[in-house]
Amino acid sequence: MSAETPGSSETQRSSEPLTTAPASPARSGNARRVALPLAVIAALLLSLLGMTTAVGAQTGDGNGDNDGRRNGRGGGFRFDCDVSHFNLDDPIVFPGEVGAAHDHMFWGNTTTDAFSTTESLLANEDSTCDGRRDGNQAAYWTPVLFDADGNAVEPTDIDVRYRGRRNVNPIPNGLEMLTKPEVLGADANDFEINEDGDGMEFEINYPNCLAVDASGNPVLSSDDNISHTAFSDGGDCPDSHPHRIPRLQIELEFDLDIDSDWRLASDHDGMEQGMSLHADYMAAWTDDPPGT
Repeated sequence: MSAETPGSSETQRSSEPLTTAPASPARSGNARRVALPLAVIAALLLSLLGMTTAVGAQTGDGNGDNDGRRNGRGGGFRFDCDVSHFNLDDPIVFPGEVGAAHDHMFWGNTTTDAFSTTESLLANEDSTCDGRRDGNQAAYWTPVLFDADGNAVEPTDIDVRYRGRRNVNPIPNGLEMLTKPEVLGADANDFEINEDGDGMEFEINYPNCLAVDASGNPVLSSDDNISHTAFSDGGDCPDSHPHRIPRLQIELEFDLDIDSDWRLASDHDGMEQGMSLHADYMAAWTDDPPGT
């Protein structure tokens, strides 16, 4: 995006001898030359202000949405996390079934396994996430990234962000979210695998709208693990999922060449690399949850 530069200011005419120019028109001409640059400066300032606002809207810095749909308004907070453990469990998709899932990498709550519940997560005081907000006992997990030799690759950085805290409802304890392209309102921007220097980066967004029951309470889970959630559009939740919560975003950086022969544990034979990218979340907060 570029700003249009206003036309140049009027130049002084020199075809007539200066001695023939009356005094008052000369002063009037000088006044025009002073006023015109001020107008140019004002126009440039307005143009720069417009550019700054537009950039803010594109970067999701609190003034707008990253892509015109993701809600970033109202600030937020973040956590730096480390990997906790690996296993073949998934307490959302296969609750109570040990080893029934593909390989998962877990962070946050250190006890997450096939039997995890909100109560068990809240009972554990240990988390691999560190931030300025207390009480985060939530569990986060993604499919494991394998290199060409079949080795699990741990991320060099895990960044967890909760975006948009104004005019939203708190994230309810017990909320289960599986974010993948099949979630209502999701698009390719919510599941990105990008080159990051000599490595690669996963950028994943979670839905921020929940269905409600007959009493108006948010629905915390569903049989297919996704139908109770939806993505907002321009900050507005669909009528079917009116309960808006802060948006959860995760970024994982890996020291692995994006052009190498890597795969995700959830990538099936014949599938393009990374096409199965998804992530899970179980909310558990001992202090005020996001949105309060």
